[in-house]
Amino acid sequence: MATTPDRFPGTREEDELELKPSGTDPTVIGAIRSVSGAFRMRDGSGVFDPRTGGVAGVNVEDEGTPVPNTPHTVINFEGAGVTAVDDGGGVTKVTIPGSAGGSGNGAGLIWGNKEVGQSAGSPRFLDPGFDSSNAARVAPAIGLPSPMDGNVQNLQILHNVPGTSGVKTVSYTVQINGVDSSVVATLLENATTGNSGANTAAVVKGDNITIKVTKSADLDVTPQNVTSAMEIA
Repeated sequence: MATTPDRFPGTREEDELELKPSGTDPTVIGAIRSVSGAFRMRDGSGVFDPRTGGVAGVNVEDEGTPVPNTPHTVINFEGAGVTAVDDGGGVTKVTIPGSAGGSGNGAGLIWGNKEVGQSAGSPRFLDPGFDSSNAARVAPAIGLPSPMDGNVQNLQILHNVPGTSGVKTVSYTVQINGVDSSVVATLLENATTGNSGANTAAVVKGDNITIKVTKSADLDVTPQNVTSAMEIA
């Protein structure tokens, strides 16, 4: 195609410029301008990909000066359910799914109290956030609503100041709408950290989530400044 560097055969906005290189490493020199903002390059077969013969990418130059951020050979979106669809008009729409019940890919919830009490009698419940003045409460519990559909998992417990017994245990059970789930973290009284392992429990947006505290026996010394965190994914 014979043309000056800054002028191409079509003058109408809807005209399409097609460069059909015959080699494996074509170089385009000159100014390429499109009023409509649409510019396409095609190889000799008409396929919308000028890479042939193992060429790694397309280098775009402005009168011999490389345009920044080219070439881009691969854009790799990682994660379950990611889709990319060409709408036929030069736009690729990439969808990165979050939860059907909320935005983003997950949520974190926290509870905590000054202590969990010494008696093994009635269960206690951690308060949402962190109450630095009071022990975990007896019923009724105060819950947090699930912000999304998903699975409760990865309950982490921290005894910032552990107790003394290496025999007696404290169990922290995630309840959903008042019902015990399999997401449970059990720690020795004198342990610092513990978690619920790989267990999960399904929730839907708005479910009431609480953390119940039980003990194997009256504690020698109640752990202090107990905090917890879990995720919904």
